[in-house]
Amino acid sequence: MVKVSVRDFIISQIAALSPLNGCTDAIDLTQTVGEHQVAAPLLLGRVESRYGVTLREEGNVDLHMLTVDEFIHYVIKKLAKSASNQTDSKKVFENFVFSGRCTKLTSPYEINIDLTFRCNLRCIFCYASSATIEEQQKELTTDEVLDLIDEFKKLNGAFVLFGGGEPFLREDFLEIFKYTKSKGLWTYVITNGSLITEEVAYEYAKYYNPLFDKIQVSLDGASPEINDRQRGIAGAFEHTLDGIKNLVATGKIKPIINTVVTQINYDDVPHILNLVIEHNALTFRCLKLHKIGRGGASRLYEKLALTQAQSDALFDFLNRRREELFGVIGIASDNACVFPMSVKAIRDQFQKRPGVVPASYSCAAGTTKLAIAPDGGVVPCSYFYDFPEFSIGSLKKKSLKELWEEDAVWKDFREPLKIEGKCTACSYLYACKTGCRIMAYVGCGSLGGPDMGCTYNPVDDSD
Repeated sequence: MVKVSVRDFIISQIAALSPLNGCTDAIDLTQTVGEHQVAAPLLLGRVESRYGVTLREEGNVDLHMLTVDEFIHYVIKKLAKSASNQTDSKKVFENFVFSGRCTKLTSPYEINIDLTFRCNLRCIFCYASSATIEEQQKELTTDEVLDLIDEFKKLNGAFVLFGGGEPFLREDFLEIFKYTKSKGLWTYVITNGSLITEEVAYEYAKYYNPLFDKIQVSLDGASPEINDRQRGIAGAFEHTLDGIKNLVATGKIKPIINTVVTQINYDDVPHILNLVIEHNALTFRCLKLHKIGRGGASRLYEKLALTQAQSDALFDFLNRRREELFGVIGIASDNACVFPMSVKAIRDQFQKRPGVVPASYSCAAGTTKLAIAPDGGVVPCSYFYDFPEFSIGSLKKKSLKELWEEDAVWKDFREPLKIEGKCTACSYLYACKTGCRIMAYVGCGSLGGPDMGCTYNPVDDSD
């Protein structure tokens, strides 16, 4: 069945119910519903029946007086609100820390397990450089990974993210995934998709529950010329597209498609979005380039990173398309494509509160989650692999519980930050919390300094 956006469905229904004999080209979005002579109860009935949502409860809204565009926005807002009312347990637990009620959970809610640093692609910006033969030999064995899953479950953990490298390069990955699901844990898998054959997809789908599991596939272009230039291997585009098709063909899985946006593929983003719609993806997500791993080389980063004007335009494009395509595909609203406080449209959502500090400076790293390297080394999150000074320890020497409870080694992540640089004078500090800690460290050598992605100048506080 061809997907129809909420916007297109409503326009088609207004056309069908109006005296214009179904001519959708004649629908003037600036005219009111009443001017189109549409009976509001009939229109609402059709919308409610299609989307299973109640729209009539707000008696203070005269739908006849809304323009067609306003009515569409009204419906989408209601549908989005209905979806957001579903409890997100991850956010609930994170809020215990972020609200300042505790410095950490008694045990991690989430663990990120990077099963291998081996990869069949050579992405020019990868945060995890490909593994050497010596490093491969140090990877956790199947039994060690299963024991880790057992311990995490005993600690009442809930969520496991599998990444790499490329997790499907491990011959035991499906065995590990199956075991994780047998423990009732939720999963998120990050993959380049190129190794997901029809057989692998159907085996994976046997244990996949779309209510609790997600799989993210990396795709950086709508053509081989662009995608393969970033992914570093000729043929990557076709293999990744085959993997996406194989996942969707199971009838059970719709992948999240993630695109790292650089100067190479910035102009291609609209085409990538169209491509992933065509292939029935669940969500489209854009990620900004980070100055870590291979992307940490200064000349490469400066050459590939977007300008602030490009970041603003990308944010605006995704925001607009999110509403236009509501009901066809989700567009991630996590603002991962930008540094949020550098975008005026995001800053405008917050009040300026000079001198007000956040209830907690913590992020999820070391307070609700941790990351585990292929050799069992533990770091606050996967972006810290290149920084041994932040190593927490090894699961080959201590248990997960022991490492989590050693507050002294987590001091930088569980105690208040010493704020430095322009953040000290920023009216948005209470909301921003200086941004990402590792990006602050990369930019200025301090976890308490400004995120290197921040272009906002609090001294020129004119907006």
